[in-house]
Amino acid sequence: MKTSRTRVYELIDDERREQQSRPSLSPAPSVAAELVVLQHYVDKARAAFTSARPDSTEATMNAVRIIAAIAVRAMETHGAPVRVLSAQEGKAE
Repeated sequence: MKTSRTRVYELIDDERREQQSRPSLSPAPSVAAELVVLQHYVDKARAAFTSARPDSTEATMNAVRIIAAIAVRAMETHGAPVRVLSAQEGKAE
């Protein structure tokens, strides 16, 4: 089942709102802590994907949505560098 990019970003925004509705972490998680949380959800997505359950795709994609929102939170907190094009190759680095 395909989902439009617009809808994907709406769903990520919904997940961020859910995260923000919970008690805030103070101080904000470090980059290292964000990576640990991301890895936890990657592990959950992997476990869901490799399960034999009929709902494994939905469970996997739920975890992917959470991963995307955690990555957005990390960039909101610690910065989101602009992608720079290489002058030599004309490609993004």
